[in-house]
Amino acid sequence: MDEKTAVITGAGSGIGRAIALKFAANGAKVHILDVNQKDANNVASEICQAGGSAMAYACDVTNQAEVGARFREISQRGPIQILVNNAGVSHIGNVESTTETDFDRVMRVNVKGYYNCIQACVGHMKPHGGVILNMASVAGSAGLATAIYERIIPGGSRKCMTSWRRLNPLGEWESRRKWPRWHYFCVQMRLRSLLE
Repeated sequence: MDEKTAVITGAGSGIGRAIALKFAANGAKVHILDVNQKDANNVASEICQAGGSAMAYACDVTNQAEVGARFREISQRGPIQILVNNAGVSHIGNVESTTETDFDRVMRVNVKGYYNCIQACVGHMKPHGGVILNMASVAGSAGLATAIYERIIPGGSRKCMTSWRRLNPLGEWESRRKWPRWHYFCVQMRLRSLLE
C-alpha cells in the first residue's frame, strides 16, 4: 500500500480507526473522515506519531455538498486510490419499537452516506482506477430480532452500490461476482486477523 491514498469514513473510532491504523502501518497515506473532528484528529495524530501519514477532516456523510467538498480537497493532494465506506450508525429495536426518525437516521448514514461518498469519489478514480470497499453488518446474513434495519441495508448493499467494485483505467466498471452470504463472515474474520 506504499504511497497509496486511502479515504476512510468513520475512522475516528472503532473499526474505522483500526483500518486506518493498519493501512497507515502498511504505507498508505490515510485521510480520515469523521463527523467528530476531535476523534479524527486523535487518530491522525496517533498515526503520525507512529511515523505514518494521515490527515483528519470533519465530515457528515449524509451531507452531499460537504462530502463533495472533502473529496475535492483530498484529490488536490493527489489521486485517490482507495475508498473505505465504513461510517455507520446502529439502532436496537424491532419493527414495532423502531420509530420513523430512528429508521430514517440509520438509512441516511448507512445507505445514503455510502452513495454520497461513492458519487463524490468515483470521478476522481476514473483516470487511474481504484478500489471501493463498503462495510456491512453480518446481521444482513444472520438476522437479528432486535435490528430490523440490519436485514434491509446489507441485503440492498449486495444488490446495488455497496458491493466490492474495481474501476479500471478506462473508466469502465469491472463487476466482480456477487458475493454469497458467507463472504460477509469471511470479510469479518479476515479484517479481524489483519487488525490483530
